[in-house]
Amino acid sequence: MSPVLSLLSEWHMTKRSTSLPKRIGMLCLEILALAAAMLLVPTLIHQAVRALDVVYEHLGRRARSPWEYGTWLSIALSVTGLTMWHLCLARLSWGTVLEQERKTMTEGEIQKDRNETLDSNSTNSVERKSQNITWGRILSRIVIPALLLVLGTHFAYALVRRVWVPRPLVTRNEVDMMDVMGQLYGL
Repeated sequence: MSPVLSLLSEWHMTKRSTSLPKRIGMLCLEILALAAAMLLVPTLIHQAVRALDVVYEHLGRRARSPWEYGTWLSIALSVTGLTMWHLCLARLSWGTVLEQERKTMTEGEIQKDRNETLDSNSTNSVERKSQNITWGRILSRIVIPALLLVLGTHFAYALVRRVWVPRPLVTRNEVDMMDVMGQLYGL
């Protein structure tokens, strides 16, 4: 059992077997901890979304606003979060078998398979190895991690390019209304 779970079970055992004033105090502490969690978790999620929004605005096609907010810290946090997420996806892809290779084998069949691999000659073992390579394994071990690497590199290049060479600011609309009216009425 993990230390956190053992701590929680000790907390509940103590709460169950203690006096009424101590039980009420422990209940108040639980309510305060729950209230703090209900305040902090949505706030942290909101800040993460705002940080990702800053990156989205940098990479978007619209012109920059002079009132836009965005700090280097939010860009760094969002890039770090996205990098960690994609590393987790690559790790999951690496460890996942995307198709069933063969049926579940019993212990006797596993031993027989081991004996056959030991007794086979070199050409037969090469044939066996080529039969073990499946498209699911190629997809999960090569294609998906390579795709994540290429897309991550493209994302990093686009972000660095936009941060170092920013887009122009939004300019004032300086349209001559008389010219527009003349074009509208064919004058």
